[in-house]
Amino acid sequence: QTPADDLGVKYVMEIEVQMLTERTHQLQGQLAALGVPIVGDSIHGGGTCEHYVERHGWRRVGMQCCELSFLEPKWEEAEVDGKKTKSLVKSDKKCFCRLNNAWWTEDLVKYEFYQQREWEKTQN
Repeated sequence: QTPADDLGVKYVMEIEVQMLTERTHQLQGQLAALGVPIVGDSIHGGGTCEHYVERHGWRRVGMQCCELSFLEPKWEEAEVDGKKTKSLVKSDKKCFCRLNNAWWTEDLVKYEFYQQREWEKTQN
């Protein structure tokens, strides 16, 4: 039995995808159509993923935003009809943050260790 068997799948891998729209359901459907459904996405064939922390369990979809960037807000003061106003204008400065680990990273490391150990058994 492999760690992936608990999820109802044969293999588990981590991929990085750049979203072109905000419609995550399209990503889920496209990956499923390619034969690589997202873990926990039972609607598209990704099995179920139950995660337990301190005796509390919940079902999760193995999808997480790990990188976010946006233009830094910039306020510009102007005088309109004798009144000072502030308005938001386009900025050249970019804000950026990135998570180094997703919530499943520890489980994936264990899975990769298990797969390596099983492969080494076949080589002896």
